[in-house]
Amino acid sequence: VIFLDLKMPVLDGFEVLQWLREQSFSVPPYVVVLSGSNQELDKARAMGLGASDYLVKPISTEAISARLENVRSRGKADLKPGGRI
Repeated sequence: VIFLDLKMPVLDGFEVLQWLREQSFSVPPYVVVLSGSNQELDKARAMGLGASDYLVKPISTEAISARLENVRSRGKADLKPGGRI
């Protein structure tokens, strides 16, 4: 799981998403974008670049817990016969 902010000083989150997209992973990382932007254009761009989820700041601990639970559930499904792992 990668929690990724869009606004960073050297590379922005969109550049990191693009870089991640270009890598060869046996199982792609689950990327949750954390952003102060509630713009649909930013959300669509992030999701188009491979983000798994998008949360707008401020973010509650419940929202983060829910995302981690989704990943945990997804991981269990992947371990079943026919799963990706």
